[in-house]
Amino acid sequence: MTDLRTTPPQEGRAAVDATLAQRAGLLCVCVVAGLGIGFAGQALSSDSAWFLAVPACMLAGWLYVADPTRCARRRTGPELLRR
Repeated sequence: MTDLRTTPPQEGRAAVDATLAQRAGLLCVCVVAGLGIGFAGQALSSDSAWFLAVPACMLAGWLYVADPTRCARRRTGPELLRR
């Protein structure tokens, strides 16, 4: 994965678009996998609780791609001295 802080500005936008497309694709894969599990489980047991696999798959996908450091604001200037 590209670190956007070190890429030149003209390449940064392309990196953001690629990352967004990859994350959107993973979201679709997670939803489809959860629906597949839900439909299969409902067909086998007639219980609609199997559709809880959709948010479970989304959670698993989020944990796979999560990077909490990208949510934190970068410290600059005088903020670095206040540690």
